[in-house]
Amino acid sequence: MTTDMPKKTILVVDDAPENIECIRAMLERHYALRVAVNGEKALALARDCMPDLVLLDVMMPGMNGYEVCRLRKALTGFGSRPVIFLSANGGTHDETRGFVAGASDYIAKPINPAILLARVRTHLALSDQTEHLEALVRERTRGLEATCRQIMDRLGGAAEFRDHEAGFHPLRVGLMSEALARASGVSGDMSEILCHAAAAHDIGTVGIPESILLKPVALDSREREVVK
Repeated sequence: MTTDMPKKTILVVDDAPENIECIRAMLERHYALRVAVNGEKALALARDCMPDLVLLDVMMPGMNGYEVCRLRKALTGFGSRPVIFLSANGGTHDETRGFVAGASDYIAKPINPAILLARVRTHLALSDQTEHLEALVRERTRGLEATCRQIMDRLGGAAEFRDHEAGFHPLRVGLMSEALARASGVSGDMSEILCHAAAAHDIGTVGIPESILLKPVALDSREREVVK
């Protein structure tokens, strides 16, 4: 048995009811539509429904489309969603201003239904692809971080094997650094990174000959050079 994929949500922002109805007729068969008649309501609605794409009129009373586009970046999880400007002002200057504000595309009014549908599909597909690639990067990064931590643990184990007392010193320094970082308000992830980094501060002892590393008396000048 197959199940239908949920429809993507598109936020339509326009102060003219007739424009909203035209866009609704063009898109509601394919997408779930939410509507706002001004910039303030658009930002409030975006916080609640987190649309996949925004169709945004430029010239509106109060907050215009450029301001809405800029302010949306402050909304967690929404700043990267595509925005397509819809405007009767189709000049190069207006389009440039739209892209500078953070828009993904610019469609001049009156709107051609075929163009609107094609552009919406294209930007939704690009957004999905970008999110997928970012998820792969995050997964790969986590894998690399885990590998690096395992390497540091192995190196610490090698130091401990050669000198039991010195072997625990890097671990203590790492744990103390993590505790201090957390107490100072550093995030959990960064504190953990500091733990592993601090534990590696003396990793060079792994490469020092035991005759020098375990020497019970002061090192001579040649031995100090080896340690350096």
